[in-house]
Amino acid sequence: TSAASLSYPLQWDDSQLYLTGELAVGVQPIADGDLAPWDGPDTNINAADVLIAMQLALGLRTPGALQLAHGDMNSDGVINLSDVLQIQQIVLP
Repeated sequence: TSAASLSYPLQWDDSQLYLTGELAVGVQPIADGDLAPWDGPDTNINAADVLIAMQLALGLRTPGALQLAHGDMNSDGVINLSDVLQIQQIVLP
């Protein structure tokens, strides 16, 4: 059997399931496009974020969990041109 799926942005949190038997519902982070600086987004979405998104989409950088959490705007598991365009629209409305 499989667990029932939850509507985005909800997700099952089974991190304590085998320790305490607790199954919880968590909230997935919603991508905001804030990719710069690389090691810790600064809450400002600007041209530096677009540049990093382009580098990720072109394969010039390899995204980690931090970059995917902030830059995967459409939640498809990759940072691609679609995500770049969405981030660019935030910077240049």
